[in-house]
Amino acid sequence: MHALSASVPVSAVAAPSSVPPGPLRWSDLVTEWRPDPIAITLVITVAVGYAWYRVRARRSGIGWARRRDVTFTVGLLATVWVCCGVAQVRAAQVEWIWMAQLLGLLLVVPLVVLAGQPVQLSRDVAGDAGPVHRIVDSRFVRAISHPLIGPALVPIVFLVLLFGGVGQSAATSPALGWLLHLALLLLGAAIALPLVDTGRMRTSLGVGLALAVGFVELIVDVFPWIVLRLIGHPVIGYFVAHTPAWAGGWLHAQHDAGGLLWMAAEVLDLPFVVLLMIRWSRVDAAEAAAVDARLDAEERDAPASTRPWFLDDPQLRDRYQH
Repeated sequence: MHALSASVPVSAVAAPSSVPPGPLRWSDLVTEWRPDPIAITLVITVAVGYAWYRVRARRSGIGWARRRDVTFTVGLLATVWVCCGVAQVRAAQVEWIWMAQLLGLLLVVPLVVLAGQPVQLSRDVAGDAGPVHRIVDSRFVRAISHPLIGPALVPIVFLVLLFGGVGQSAATSPALGWLLHLALLLLGAAIALPLVDTGRMRTSLGVGLALAVGFVELIVDVFPWIVLRLIGHPVIGYFVAHTPAWAGGWLHAQHDAGGLLWMAAEVLDLPFVVLLMIRWSRVDAAEAAAVDARLDAEERDAPASTRPWFLDDPQLRDRYQH
């Protein structure tokens, strides 16, 4: 993302020579590439692990839908494209492209990858003793992926990136830029995990509270956008020196980044809210079915009696004794 310009001082006026100087063209979507070694290593590692579990699942006779393989593969390809494609090349030029890349890494790519259910595949093959389950079930991951915490982290992340100096540091250092990619991917996976992980059940109360947090986040996401749109000084000084003329200047690009952050955050939050509503409905139905099954079992095991039911109810028994 930001590795392209690390060798050029921030005070330079011209954009780095390694970055294409002209405006974006449609062909750039498939022709411009800049490798991110950390992201490539991560994708290869995850792909090999998934393939290994798939082979073991087939040998064990465990059924697995092909559509999950397709979804998982699309997610990995999207990860490579976002980390190494045109966004990686042009993010060193224009702030709104940089912002689009960050949003994709945090909110889009992890959701698509996890929608392929790789965590559930590892559970089916290795059980609770598998390494993937141990990582997912660790205290740290469970805390971050909690439905009450995960959605609230999104506006905090962008506030830190924009106003905490993290974005400026990542823009001027190749290694920090790559590490930022990795951190956003892992954090995005933790946030998306409770939405798509079919093997982890939450209580209906917890999911309902998470839904409330999601609606609050729709409002909180407005604040970084307002700041980027209204202030007249640079939030990330790197782009003052490297924004090309065809982008309309650094201030115009910064305003565009603010608008993109607001629009994308709000639009991408909606699927999260919808998924939470679906999960809430399913969890509530599962809890209701469990309660019905327990009551039916108690009714079958209870001895036949002609006594009125309220005489045996702890809350009503004393009221009707006299």
